[in-house]
Amino acid sequence: MFQIIQQDDDFHSYLDRSGPYVGTNVPRIDGIDGVGIKVAVIDTGVDFTHPDLLGYGPDGKVVGGYNFINEGQPPMDTNGHGTQVAGVIAADGQITG
Repeated sequence: MFQIIQQDDDFHSYLDRSGPYVGTNVPRIDGIDGVGIKVAVIDTGVDFTHPDLLGYGPDGKVVGGYNFINEGQPPMDTNGHGTQVAGVIAADGQITG
């Protein structure tokens, strides 16, 4: 008896192109740029070395954080999920990847 096993097709979410479909481009069209807005992300951390997040501390987009796993260490993301969430919130869309 034989069984055919097929590889699933690759799935790409194309988040870098989905904004117009859900209306996230409207604030930019209206000139809203997020200046002065503060958001908290509770997740796996944030890779604040990512060029779209512009560093850690008062001069970066990630102004602070707490590492609940390794107390005293910066909240660096080793998983990627927290960085993706922070990027959706704070990135300007100029850099992808």
